[in-house]
Amino acid sequence: MGCASSTLDTNTAPSSGGTPVIDKNNKNERQTTADTETMAVGPTHTMPAWNESTSSTSIKAGQLTLRYAAKSQRGRDPEHSNKPNQDCYGHHHGEVFGDGDSDSSAFLAVYDGHGPHGELCSHFVRTKLPTLLKDNMELKREQKRFIDKLPATESISLSVDDIHSSLMDAHVEVNEELRGSGINDAHSGTTSVSVYLHDNRITVCNVGDSRIVLGTAISNGS
Repeated sequence: MGCASSTLDTNTAPSSGGTPVIDKNNKNERQTTADTETMAVGPTHTMPAWNESTSSTSIKAGQLTLRYAAKSQRGRDPEHSNKPNQDCYGHHHGEVFGDGDSDSSAFLAVYDGHGPHGELCSHFVRTKLPTLLKDNMELKREQKRFIDKLPATESISLSVDDIHSSLMDAHVEVNEELRGSGINDAHSGTTSVSVYLHDNRITVCNVGDSRIVLGTAISNGS
């Protein structure tokens, strides 16, 4: 996201199988796939000056008890000894991503800023993306409530397709907001890679060259 002269590349991969993804500028379809794994997220935090990390934390999400830890460290640049840490991460749990159940879902993301103002881009997206995702999901629930004439007190679960489109829309919207934010993104921007844990599934999204790696423990513990 950012780099005003670049194209927008937003991939939303389901937790099984694949779905075509369309580049908003080039209109090229690409196939992406992802496997399932369990990860967890916690409260969001403020922008770091240099480095930041979390201790290993256990939380409950749906029927699973999960553990997460994170660390971000400023890279070394011999020509810019005071260059800020342009990378950051966000972890959100206990917010209204689920259907009214604060323990039903979680959102974890990493943002890799680049360019002269990469740290501003990455922290802008970290702040805005979860809010836009939540807003999109709440809008879809209200639309379902209206169409099905459901009472306001009844909880509404979203389909996998609803979640995919909410994530896709949130990434497109945060890119548009970044470009209108006053941050000079002509030669700066950020990647974004995230997992949204819901209903014992994981949906993976990525913009740019950041990637998620799935690891599986085998019987000997390795």
